[in-house]
Amino acid sequence: MIAPEDFTLYATHPDAVQQATERGQTIRDVLHYNGQLYLGYGDWAYDDGPIQIRGLDAGNGTWSGSYLSFATEAVSHFRILGGQVVATSTDPSGIGIQPGGYATGNVLHQWTSNSSVPATHVFDINQTANGDVWLVGSLDATGTVWRSTDGGASFSIARQDVPPPEAPWFAFSRYVGAGVYNGNLIVQRVDINTSIHHAQSLIFDGVNWVEGPDLLSQGSGFMTKPQQFGNYLVYMDNDLSLGQLYRFDGSTSEFALNRAIHDFQVTDGQVIALAEGGELLHSSDLVTWSSAGFAPLDARSLELVGNQLFVGTTQAQVFRTFQLGGLSVVPEPSGALLWVGLGGLWLMRRRRREV
Repeated sequence: MIAPEDFTLYATHPDAVQQATERGQTIRDVLHYNGQLYLGYGDWAYDDGPIQIRGLDAGNGTWSGSYLSFATEAVSHFRILGGQVVATSTDPSGIGIQPGGYATGNVLHQWTSNSSVPATHVFDINQTANGDVWLVGSLDATGTVWRSTDGGASFSIARQDVPPPEAPWFAFSRYVGAGVYNGNLIVQRVDINTSIHHAQSLIFDGVNWVEGPDLLSQGSGFMTKPQQFGNYLVYMDNDLSLGQLYRFDGSTSEFALNRAIHDFQVTDGQVIALAEGGELLHSSDLVTWSSAGFAPLDARSLELVGNQLFVGTTQAQVFRTFQLGGLSVVPEPSGALLWVGLGGLWLMRRRRREV
């Protein structure tokens, strides 16, 4: 079993540690991509930016220089899409509506920004089976979904929704998670500063928007980090603090774990959750869970890389352990897949978090 004392300090993020708030310093996401760790941080309530995107070598603990000074107040999480690592401008730098969008890094860790979408927030990005790229967020008080049919080069508004008439004047709508389930985009709207719950999701079937089941029927908040795991869509309902982990089978959603969690990771063959109190839990079916032990109490994110487990903390730090407590990564399948990347073609082996 893993114990907190099995973790040793691996690195301190040179940019996150300079953030003015604990929320800004907190490492909220850790993603391994082509030998380097990318770390999400920032406080989009404090209105500070830009965010420096840099890599942490997963083998020797050295930092790269800044690959990109990204015009956003926070990077909440990273995805791998089309063989590239991507991040959205959670809160584009500046007051009010600003150009937002996303940034991409290729296998050589060369980063570029595509921030040409007028937005208040861009919370997530994903790609559907037909190659369309989607951004979700808000434009002023309007929950907004943007669609690109040219591989992410340009976007148009695919859907906008405002709070209902009975909502107070200070209410506003958002789309937070861009889920892709069985090849189709699935989203669910949330109205902030109201008690209104929209009890249905929305699915774009390639032609039309159709109503789907309620993804957040047992709780409230944002749908964050949605990704498919087997026949389930798995996601959290909060990306700023503790949240619940859900599983959705195409017809109903329910808690996958009766514990509040800080973060989770989908790997080939299992889901690993960092629960309240630092406990590390893992499951191969989202039904039966086993404990692998405990991470440091201030751990807020995790990433399993081969025989190493990394966690990010509230103090801009990354800790590492080789004591895995039964955690393992199923070897990647042999062979290669051709992915149409955002802005180019890349020949990549299948990696986790590709959706």
